[in-house]
Amino acid sequence: YAGTVPNGLQYFLNCLYCFTVYGRTPVYLGYLVYVTKGTSVKWNRKDYIMVWGLLIVEVLLIASTPFSNLIFYFDEAGSYFHGPLFDVLYGISIIYYIVAAGQAIKHRAALKKAQVTTVQIYTVMNIVAILIEMFTRSLLVTQFVASLAILLIYFSIENPEDYSDKKLGVFNRDGFVLRLTGMLDKKKGFRVLGVPIQGLKYLNDTLGVDNYDLLLKEKTIY
Repeated sequence: YAGTVPNGLQYFLNCLYCFTVYGRTPVYLGYLVYVTKGTSVKWNRKDYIMVWGLLIVEVLLIASTPFSNLIFYFDEAGSYFHGPLFDVLYGISIIYYIVAAGQAIKHRAALKKAQVTTVQIYTVMNIVAILIEMFTRSLLVTQFVASLAILLIYFSIENPEDYSDKKLGVFNRDGFVLRLTGMLDKKKGFRVLGVPIQGLKYLNDTLGVDNYDLLLKEKTIY
């Protein structure tokens, strides 16, 4: 389409494309920070400066490209070319992926094993795809890898029902472990009260399964 679309529109569309493609890495990191927010390890000022500083640099580079041609530019015939600082976007993306993987590993107690594995696979796939594009410009593999990674994330999303007993409507063992892990991470004092109940099998055999479940549900409210 070189020469058929006004340069101003081409700059706008390509800037929008860059914001969409390279903006997914800080969003991904933000997602991991959100799902691990119950952990006790907090980010220090250096971490915030690095993450937000890279984001600001990325935004400024892309937004100023129509005037500076640092990320991409169009010649007089309307042909597209990468600018001298285009690889900076690749570098920032790799840093975000590494930080996100570190976040998942550091706070793996707040994640399921499948989620940690998904983060590691997602990180490796995207870094490899970025390196391939850096050295082979004609192969646009990052978008393909991103599509596969989205599928991985979809299958790893937690279902709140996994933490509750469907019949009783209360926390199950996984829910208890999740809450307990969050409280341990906060490093604050708390108590766990255990109440031994005798004769549950007798009640189940005597009352029947349905009535036994109703009895348990009534008592678990307290």
